[in-house]
Amino acid sequence: MRYFIKRKINKGKKLFSEFKIQEANKLFENLNQKYPNSDLIKTEYAKTQNSIGNKEYALELLEDAIEINPKNTDALTIHTPILLELSDSYEGKDLVKLKDKFEKASRKGFKNIGYDIASIFQKLALINEYQGNMQASIDYLKEAKRIYSMDSFLKKFHIDSGRIDKQIDEYKMKL
Repeated sequence: MRYFIKRKINKGKKLFSEFKIQEANKLFENLNQKYPNSDLIKTEYAKTQNSIGNKEYALELLEDAIEINPKNTDALTIHTPILLELSDSYEGKDLVKLKDKFEKASRKGFKNIGYDIASIFQKLALINEYQGNMQASIDYLKEAKRIYSMDSFLKKFHIDSGRIDKQIDEYKMKL
């Protein structure tokens, strides 16, 4: 049985790599219905959903995959970039929903999603600014600064340039 599933997953991956996205998507949709507890199927299905523009559903699938197998590095690796992509198209939409997604991702911790978490904190700062919560914006930027300071390149780009401190000062003036 396990061999059968692996073969089907490989067939879907091949279809995906040949840019037969709709076919791969249908295959993974069927597999996901038959084997709802497979983190590997959910991860591959999320990739096809992301490719056809269903980013929110792709995130749900990835979150399910990570819940089933917290060590699924493929799901962990692609979750945050999709979340960040999704946030770029959220203008005028429900910011509370987006904020919840970011906060859920941030709870996964630095160990799982690397320096992308600092980008998430910067997005949360912007959302809180939009909602009028300047203190939360400052707190999120300080956390982003702490994470960026762990890498010399990111430190130079984000901290030494003064960009984050400038944002923090602007938020303080609005308090």
